[in-house]
Amino acid sequence: MKKSIFYWLTLPFTYWYNFFIEFTVWFKFQRLTKQNRLELEKDELRVDWIGRVYGVVNIPDEVLGAAEQIQQSYVLKEMGRFGKSLQNLGVADEVYPQMQEITGAGAYLVVFWPVVDRLNILLMLGNTLYTFIYGFLFYLVIRWFIFYNIFGKIADSISSIL
Repeated sequence: MKKSIFYWLTLPFTYWYNFFIEFTVWFKFQRLTKQNRLELEKDELRVDWIGRVYGVVNIPDEVLGAAEQIQQSYVLKEMGRFGKSLQNLGVADEVYPQMQEITGAGAYLVVFWPVVDRLNILLMLGNTLYTFIYGFLFYLVIRWFIFYNIFGKIADSISSIL
């Protein structure tokens, strides 16, 4: 119970702290990938407009007829050739691959992208509203303290004790 209360009280602060960390990671990643677009294209990788790095892994016919797990393990093995170019850029530790089968092509699309869960518009709007409510309640409490001269009463109590 205490953990959940503490969580809800600190949510505006922790969300925005993590949001700015993820925004910084995303901004540096997309800037770095766009600057090194030609180097990535040499290794058959492409960069889209938001900085995601993606490549296509073609499946040979003998693997194409096998089970989906075997196809995915082949794709994982082939992703090693992309790892060297990502390592040269220094982003291999920050990106996570996402594999999507290209229907009818016998290939997989592999997208390399850092995990940025908090860069979601709905989460941003919800936490903006929550932060506004939190700030407004804090403002009301301070106004209540000023209106009823609570600060003066606390100061008088402390001075009478001393």
